[in-house]
Amino acid sequence: MAREKDAELVLTRDQADLARQVSRAVDEGVTRLVVGGDDGTLQVAGRGVAGSACSLGIVPLGRGNDFAGALGINPHPAEALAAALEPAVRKIDLGTVNGIPFNCVAGVGFDGDVSAWPGTRSGW
Repeated sequence: MAREKDAELVLTRDQADLARQVSRAVDEGVTRLVVGGDDGTLQVAGRGVAGSACSLGIVPLGRGNDFAGALGINPHPAEALAAALEPAVRKIDLGTVNGIPFNCVAGVGFDGDVSAWPGTRSGW
């Protein structure tokens, strides 16, 4: 499918690497970036394309997939990829906290602590 759509497959090691790759794609004038991953992956990619001419296609590959589910994206990877490559684009609103955009939910207090906790542990 990548050959048919003149696409490049880029694998990333972590969220920092993903952020660099998204920034590179936006800087190079990429108009559609399709990202496979979980809500955290989509959060990083969404920040990177926010305010640019690059649209974000989503292939949900996580356990919760809250963002993709809220948008009605098919949970099956092949179908989601096919839809992500379609020409239709839907604009969404982003929230911001301290100037940082977010695309799904924002938690404060206990909720924010619980969300941040797995990132402080190794071996997950």
